[in-house]
Amino acid sequence: MATKIKADVIPIAMDYKVITDVFVDDDTFLSHFIKYFGKRSTEIKLTYFDPLYSDDVEFLLHTSKGLIDNELIRYREDWDNLKKEVGVKR
Repeated sequence: MATKIKADVIPIAMDYKVITDVFVDDDTFLSHFIKYFGKRSTEIKLTYFDPLYSDDVEFLLHTSKGLIDNELIRYREDWDNLKKEVGVKR
């Protein structure tokens, strides 16, 4: 659609520190809300990338996916390193 209307694509990567905080699959909104509303905090990482513009759908798809995938890998490494640091301090 972006190529048809000549719009930029802005890739966004988002990851939750605790995977179960994500609202996905067969979980209903109400049951998810009840489970997680009482949490003191929910930690996420979020990155907005620079806009991409191209008439080439494959370029937009592969470039966006590559940026997002690499960022999600980095997020997981950050979360894992944080766990290790906290474990060492105790």
